[in-house]
Amino acid sequence: MRVLTMTIPMALLFEITPVEGAWIAFALGQLGILIHANVRIPFGPLTPLLTGPQLHRLHHSFEPRHLGRNYAAIFPLWDILFRTYCPPRRGEWPVTGLGDGQLAGSFAHENAYPFLVWGKSVGGWMSQKRPLAR
Repeated sequence: MRVLTMTIPMALLFEITPVEGAWIAFALGQLGILIHANVRIPFGPLTPLLTGPQLHRLHHSFEPRHLGRNYAAIFPLWDILFRTYCPPRRGEWPVTGLGDGQLAGSFAHENAYPFLVWGKSVGGWMSQKRPLAR
C-alpha cells in the first residue's frame, strides 16, 4: 500500500520517470522488509530520524508500555509529533507475536487471517436478530 500511496503522488508532484518510480517502489518494499526483519541492527542516533528493526519491533511488542507506539514505517517524526514515539532502550529487543499467544500458521493462513476475523465479526453481526425498522 505504501508503494501506491507514496510512489504515485511523488511521480505526479515531481515528474519522476517510470524507472525512477520503480526504484523508489523497490526501495520502499525493501525498507518494509528490513523494519520487520528479526535482526538486531540498532540505528543508534539515527533512530529518531529513520525507522529501523529495533524501533519498529517495539510496535509489535507484548509489553504494555509499547502498546500503540511506533507506527511510522519510514520517518519516526510522525510518531514524535503525534506522541506515539517510544525510543528503544539500549539493547532492547522485546518478545513479539500475536496478542493472544497463538502461534503463526502457514503463509496463506496469516495473509487470510484478517479477512477471516472480519468475516466472523460480520457473520455474527448479521446473525443477530434485530427488529425491523418501521
